[in-house]
Amino acid sequence: MIEGILFDIDGVIVDSEPFLAEACRIFFEKRGCKVTPADFLPYVGAGENKYIGCVAEKYGVPIEIESAKTEVYRIFDEVAGGSTSLGKMPPMPGIVRFIKMASKAGLKMALASSADRMKVEINLRSAGFRPEDFDCLVSGSQLQRKKPFGDIYTYAALKIGLAPDQCIVVEDALNGVMASRAAGSKSIAVLGSFSEEELRSHGADIVLDNMLSFPDFGSKEEFSRCFEKIQSDQMMAQYPESLQFIMKSHEAGVLSDSYSVFGGNAVKLADGQTVTPLCAAAVSLASADGKKARIDAVAMKSLDRLSLMMIQGLCSPDARVFVTEPQLSLSRLGWMI
Repeated sequence: MIEGILFDIDGVIVDSEPFLAEACRIFFEKRGCKVTPADFLPYVGAGENKYIGCVAEKYGVPIEIESAKTEVYRIFDEVAGGSTSLGKMPPMPGIVRFIKMASKAGLKMALASSADRMKVEINLRSAGFRPEDFDCLVSGSQLQRKKPFGDIYTYAALKIGLAPDQCIVVEDALNGVMASRAAGSKSIAVLGSFSEEELRSHGADIVLDNMLSFPDFGSKEEFSRCFEKIQSDQMMAQYPESLQFIMKSHEAGVLSDSYSVFGGNAVKLADGQTVTPLCAAAVSLASADGKKARIDAVAMKSLDRLSLMMIQGLCSPDARVFVTEPQLSLSRLGWMI
């Protein structure tokens, strides 16, 4: 059961990206350099050293990163307070409600941001929160390796007395989703800077428009059930025909992106949505060049640990696993092999 939630801040607690990009635009404009929000997109979620420093390097603007960050944060505070046409920086839709429910449900909560403490506090203040509203706050300056490494989420989980696999990460950035996967945590990704397809391809377990989409819950158990149901519904939506075929015709199957295998005979599909029985010989055919096959998901009617070990040996390690009950309804989804 899930015992804790680890929150990124930028794009999760507050809609900070356009405000930070504007602050950086002003910063670079003062130095005679014209930049655009697109310049910063590759560094979203990776910390301000990269966010500011890599763009400065791209345009050949000489800066001292610590003093540059201090100036950007001063500008950011003014921009977040409403000094530009963007208005005041708002909390993300549904996040205040979600955090209140999580607190009442007894879930431990940590903030884990690649940003520096000064920027984190500006963000929290804009959203109406205080650091004391959370069980711990981990900022980028506390760890050497930033996202997409999993260090920050591993550290945040341990700081609240939990293992990473007891926690759900809430993220909006590709670097953050990869960091949650690296730490061993499942993740909720909210749409914003990146598309649903991009977030899923980098490891998001579920993708929501915003946290308003998460159902009401009043306990840890209800929260876990809500998360699993969303996973189940979203996987069914992704692979409706494939899943129905598995559940009606096979004891188990594999969803991959290029092959359908029946009785050991590989059949190449044209459009990509496929089903394969869970068979070591068949799965090995799914990769013509001898490398491990890319497997999106594994479905089985009952838990078969030997088959899971077989898939682990033959396929990519980030496949999702779900088990169907005798009545063929989805009971578990998102197990990591």
